Amino acid sequence: MHLEIPQHRVNPVGVLRSSFRDPVDGKVRHTQHGRITGVSLSILRNVQAALRDEVVPLADPAAFKIIGSKEFGASAALLALAKDIGLDSALYSKPKQPWVQDTLAMIAGRIIYQGSKLALTHQWKYSTLWELCGTAGPVDVDVHWQHRGNHGPGHAGASLLSVS
Repeated sequence: MHLEIPQHRVNPVGVLRSSFRDPVDGKVRHTQHGRITGVSLSILRNVQAALRDEVVPLADPAAFKIIGSKEFGASAALLALAKDIGLDSALYSKPKQPWVQDTLAMIAGRIIYQGSKLALTHQWKYSTLWELCGTAGPVDVDVHWQHRGNHGPGHAGASLLSVS
């Protein structure tokens, strides 16, 4: 059984058919089993692929492939908790400042992940922590503060990303 999708119509229609060779004259004949109407062309093509066994069963390990995943839950929860208790406002009166967001990332990151502050800056590959705090991609500690608004060595958050 197969599904034919005539392309000459305005509204797509799928025709369920079986094909066979007539033993008398050797010509290919078709038997129509039904029609599928009222669905989009993409749905008809999916049904057509399923009838051709081109669809991977859900139980098959090849049904999907994880191409990337990052930790989200712990980072989001700790950042929300920090904001709920007013930690961002306690650091500075303007909590949306980039250095305040970076400081929150460092505080939450040190609770979630073990290791050095430098190692924490490399967690952007595996966690959404830095993205949630406004830094997308790798954190370059050598130039990070120049681009994010470092206010000098005496600034409250200036030493958090310093590498020594």
